[in-house]
Amino acid sequence: MPSRLVALVRKDLETEARRKTSLWVQAGFTLAASVLVASAASNAQSPEETAGAGMILVSLFLSLYASLSSFLKEAYRGTLDGLRAAPVERWVVASAKLAVSFILILAELLLFALVLAAFSPVRPAWLALLSWIGGTSLFLASVASFVSAGMAFAEESSGPLAMILLVLSIPYLRSAHTPLTLSLGGTYPEPGSLAALWGMAAMFGALVIGLTSLVLE
Repeated sequence: MPSRLVALVRKDLETEARRKTSLWVQAGFTLAASVLVASAASNAQSPEETAGAGMILVSLFLSLYASLSSFLKEAYRGTLDGLRAAPVERWVVASAKLAVSFILILAELLLFALVLAAFSPVRPAWLALLSWIGGTSLFLASVASFVSAGMAFAEESSGPLAMILLVLSIPYLRSAHTPLTLSLGGTYPEPGSLAALWGMAAMFGALVIGLTSLVLE
C-alpha cells in the first residue's frame, strides 16, 4: 500500500511539473509577495508582526491554489470517474491528493520564508519557523483537499471556494498567529503551542482522509 501511495503522489507531482507555465506563475507570485512583505516589514515598527500577517495571507492563497490542483482539476479534466474506479484503496487516493497539496504548499512557504529572511530585518528562529511551516502546510493541505473533493463530487462551481477555505482556516490561523510572530522575531514559542498546531493539523488531516474515502466509494 505505501508503494501505491508513493506512485500516486509521484504521478501527480510529475503532472504538476509538466505544467511549467503554472509553476512559474506560482513561483513568481511567491517571490513577488515575499519581496513586498519584506519591504513592508523593513519600514514597520514591528517587522515580525507585518511579516507574520503577510505570511498568513500568502498561506491562504496557496491553499486556494492547492484546492484547484486537487480533485477539482480531475473534475475539469473529466478523469474523476476514472479515479473513483481505479483499483486502489480509497484512503490511498485521498491520502495521495492530500500529500501532493502538502508538498506544493510546503515548498512555496519555504521559498517565501527564505526570501523574506534575505530581504527584511526579520531574523527567524528557524527550527520553530520550520515546524510552523510544516504544521500549517499540513492543515491547509487538508482544508484544500477537503473543499476540493466536496465541490468536485457535488459538481458545484468553484465560485464560493475562497470563502469556504477562509471559514475553515480562520480558527487554525488565529491559533497559529502568535507562534508565527514569535518565530519570526527570533524567539522560540512554547513547545506546546507548536505541538498543538501539529496535533490540530494531523487530526483534521485524518478526518479529511476518512471523509474523502467515503465520498470516493
